[in-house]
Amino acid sequence: MKLRVVALILGLFVDAYGNSLTIMSNNGNGVWTAVAVEFNQLFGISVAWTLFIFGMINIVLNQFLIHRLDWWRIISGIIYMVFFSSFIDLFNRINITLGITKVNYGVSLLISLVGIGLIGIAISIYQRANILMHPNDDTTNILRFKYFKGSAIRAQFADLGVIAVIIMICSIALRSIDAIGIITVVGFFVLGPIIQLADRLVWPNLKHNFSQNDDI
Repeated sequence: MKLRVVALILGLFVDAYGNSLTIMSNNGNGVWTAVAVEFNQLFGISVAWTLFIFGMINIVLNQFLIHRLDWWRIISGIIYMVFFSSFIDLFNRINITLGITKVNYGVSLLISLVGIGLIGIAISIYQRANILMHPNDDTTNILRFKYFKGSAIRAQFADLGVIAVIIMICSIALRSIDAIGIITVVGFFVLGPIIQLADRLVWPNLKHNFSQNDDI
């Protein structure tokens, strides 16, 4: 259990820092952030509130996917979102101080790609810890092991595919793709493979403990 707690904390920090790198390097938003930005432009809802609302929708969806009410899943998802947002804000301030927002395009693109890599590794780590995680990553974890025979790639495509459709609809309504950039596209296609690869290569003695019956 101690190993899983350490993995959770490490995964949380790495995930927040990776997201901060992609935000600060400004080469397009992650898939979830992109849809939040477009909702802000369409409906005037803040990005933070949109992300929180989508997180709550994920929490409800997860209860249907596991076919029962799991109060720990609900509470832990909210706890993770609160800490995750706080750490991103902290790392954003640190990265601004480090001058990440002032580098040239080539360096900023490299930073963005490193950020995507860190996000994938972090998701792999805290999904294997399986104590608490972001509700969206919990969705992909459930899809992966209960519906897609352990395939992180298929689970990511299934989850992010729905959001990609929403992004396209919003972009058509806005007649703009300002929220979408190279990192949005790269993240959509490579996060699943990175997670699956990290499961084998990063901290290999940390094993998944997801039960098919979900008795965690």
